[in-house]
Amino acid sequence: MSEIDTFFEDERELRDEWLNTPLPILAGEPPIDYFSSEERRARLKEVIGEMKFGETA
Repeated sequence: MSEIDTFFEDERELRDEWLNTPLPILAGEPPIDYFSSEERRARLKEVIGEMKFGETA
């Protein structure tokens, strides 16, 4: 979660919206659902990394 907070900085409303929006890159699931296992958290970390470098939206 700290990486997500860092990415969105002080934009808590935007962060919360992103966490609860189904995303195609996550098989149509919202990012918040990806906290359930280590494997899913690793995938979410990859997505955040891609977003940091402009590789995904």
